[in-house]
This record gives sequence, C-alpha cells and structure tokens, in this order.
Amino acid sequence: MFGNYRGSPGFAPFNNGTDTARGYLAVRWEGSNSTSGTPGASNSIWELYMFFNGLCELRIGNWTNDNGISGVYSSSGSGSSFTSPASGNSYVFPRQYNYANSHYMRYNYVYENGIVVAKANASDRYPLLGAGPIASASWPPSGWTSLISSSVDDGSTSLSGASGSVPSVGGSTGSIYENGAWLNVGNIYIGSNGYVLFGGSSSAYSGLSASNPAYDKIMIDAADRSYQQVAWKVGSK
Repeated sequence: MFGNYRGSPGFAPFNNGTDTARGYLAVRWEGSNSTSGTPGASNSIWELYMFFNGLCELRIGNWTNDNGISGVYSSSGSGSSFTSPASGNSYVFPRQYNYANSHYMRYNYVYENGIVVAKANASDRYPLLGAGPIASASWPPSGWTSLISSSVDDGSTSLSGASGSVPSVGGSTGSIYENGAWLNVGNIYIGSNGYVLFGGSSSAYSGLSASNPAYDKIMIDAADRSYQQVAWKVGSK
C-alpha cells in the first residue's frame, strides 16, 4: 500500500535526479539505557531514515529495553504506538502522526526503491551501518556528519547542520513536509532520552508520554537514557 505513497503534493525530483521516494535524511543514534555510557560501547542503537515523501524507516540494532514510550505522536498525544523495540526490529510508518495508526504501520518491513518490503531475517532489518556500536576512533562513519561524540545525559541537539544538504523538494531548501507545513530540518531535535522532536527542543526525562514532550515526535523506547554518538547524512536507497 505504501509503494506510491506521497506525504505531500508538489514534490519534484531531487536536484541529483533521485526520485523523492528514495531520498532521505538519516540519523544514527548510539546510546545507553542509563544516564551515561562510553562512546563506541553503547548498548542501544537505532537508525532513522526520514524520506522526503513523508515515510520513515526505523531500524533497531543492539538494544537494551527500558520499558519506555514508543510510537509516533502529535504534540497533544494523538498517534499510534510501536511494538516494543528489540534488536533486529524494523518499522515503516508515515512521519505525519495523523496517518500513523495501525493501518499505516508496518512491523519488520523496510523501505527500498520506493517500495515497502517485508524482511523475515533480523540481519536484513539491522541498521545499515551495523547492529553494534561504531568504535570512537572511526566516528563519524564515512559520509556522515557527527552531532554527538561524547556521553550526554538529558541532551537535545538540532539537525541544523543538515539544512544546507537537504535539497528543495517542493517547499524550500533544507525543509521537509511535516503535518501540513514545511519545517526546516534545523527544527528537528534528537534527544538523548530516545525521541525525535519536530518543531522544538526538550530534555524531558521523567513523565514521558504520548503528549510529553509537547511536540510532534517519534519516540523510541523513550526513557531516562543518554547518548554517546549521533550523526546524520542525506542520501537515497
């Protein structure tokens, strides 16, 4: 059902000729289920691919569950939960929370060449850079830009550096279409406590819920965590 999905009208091809169904802004997150950790030795890892047609693909690597909140939600808490993350899980879903109900979620699928594909083997669902942490001496990975390279508790970092790398796909350069409006990627924040926020920053670590933090968001076993290594890249697949 997602093969021809478009999250917004008016998308043009990428400047490099790649169709918007394949282009993404990706985040690699390496963190811990405690408030500190060692770069290159994190025990909780995910990669999130935010495609410019409005879909997202989330891949879970090594994972220590913290019984946190997982799902895609609006600032007021509308949306849908995920099956609890575990190593080798993957999810495909619309970034727009108002579409993110069970009908639009795909569990243990990936998004390839503009098509949502089921993957039976966990190894095919791991993060593309691998399930395990990347050695600090090799951080950031080739082609990626580092945001975090030390252990941070209750942190929040913006994807502002990605703005100049995100092509114009119908709105303005450096923007993605988010719930009916164009949002500059500098207003996307990656939290150490396991959430991605659209439109604002938060370091909230307690009382987390579908409505807290009060921004549109993706929550990935969100709890009182920390991150050690975070990076982004723009690409296609």
